[in-house]
Amino acid sequence: MQATSLFGETIKYSSILCGAALVLVAVCPTALVADGAPPQQSPQQKPQQKPPQSPPQSQQQKPPQKPQAKPQQKPQPKPQPKKQKSAFGASASYVVPAGVFGDAASGGFGVGVFWDMPLSGNLYGVASAQYNLFGGKDVLGVKSSAATPGATYDLNYYFGKGRSGLYGLAGVGYYNCTVKVESELFGPLGSNSMSKSKGELGFEAGAGFYFTPNCGVEAKYFAGGDSWTWVQASFKLRF
Repeated sequence: MQATSLFGETIKYSSILCGAALVLVAVCPTALVADGAPPQQSPQQKPQQKPPQSPPQSQQQKPPQKPQAKPQQKPQPKPQPKKQKSAFGASASYVVPAGVFGDAASGGFGVGVFWDMPLSGNLYGVASAQYNLFGGKDVLGVKSSAATPGATYDLNYYFGKGRSGLYGLAGVGYYNCTVKVESELFGPLGSNSMSKSKGELGFEAGAGFYFTPNCGVEAKYFAGGDSWTWVQASFKLRF
């Protein structure tokens, strides 16, 4: 009996071992290889080589750039002074006779109007109409007085900018000079008077100064024929 049970257990364990061997062969077929045969090695994957990276843009050599031509700046036009316009004006004067004319008359007053026009640069032309009334003199009962209405044309040159400041002048004038003489040597019944008029062409020169473009003073000397000479100082307003 004991021999039979031992044999049966041996068969039982043998069958279990055979089943385990079959399972092992099914799961790992490469474990059972022929004697002396080298085990098969699985092919190793070669490391992939990364493509060469291009250097960053900051390190890349940039193609040489052509120097850009600077845009030419147009020269800005210089500011031009404002163009002066013609102007109308008026004057009030004090006149003093000179030379021989001073023996027959005394200082007086005058009024005038003028037209001031630009010519070129600092040069201006001034056309004026003037009326001067001189005071009288009484010499041994003989009274005399004089009046000189006339017209002049002067060239004024300003030494500063614009139509203001110091200027010099030179020009010509034509005056209708009138002298009136009254005598009372023989009393009221013997008094008589006479007047004489004569046109005189003369030359004048002087200088002036405009404190502003509209207000100034002027002094000039007029010399005509037959000793008709006088000095004229004027206050001028330009409108």
